Amino acid sequence: MTATDTSPAARMIGALDSLTVDHELIADGATAWHNFDNLDMALLDTFESVRTIRTKVPDFRFTDVRTTAPGDDGVSVARYTFRGTLPDGADVAAHACLVVHTEAGRVTRIEEYLDTAQLAPILALLA
Repeated sequence: MTATDTSPAARMIGALDSLTVDHELIADGATAWHNFDNLDMALLDTFESVRTIRTKVPDFRFTDVRTTAPGDDGVSVARYTFRGTLPDGADVAAHACLVVHTEAGRVTRIEEYLDTAQLAPILALLA
């Protein structure tokens, strides 16, 4: 992701990484879905999830971000890697993909695809 990448997917990843809720970007009532639990939740709860993870893995971050511009359907995509250092000093990395749905330029839904086995060390800290 470059500093000039203004796609909704890039802006959403930036907002999550900085834990900055951008109400100009995120539509009221926006939802989030994850492939590993198949549940819809409020998109704003995703910020709380990242905040919770950072209580155990302070350097948890989004890296290697690659995004696409939205198509005619308002969908843009971000591919990225979660990275962080576990309390025992071990590095963890998990590859993921975020599909960002927009209407009138505002995010209405995100769908996150990731392999929870790659995030298992972090998830174990949260259990």
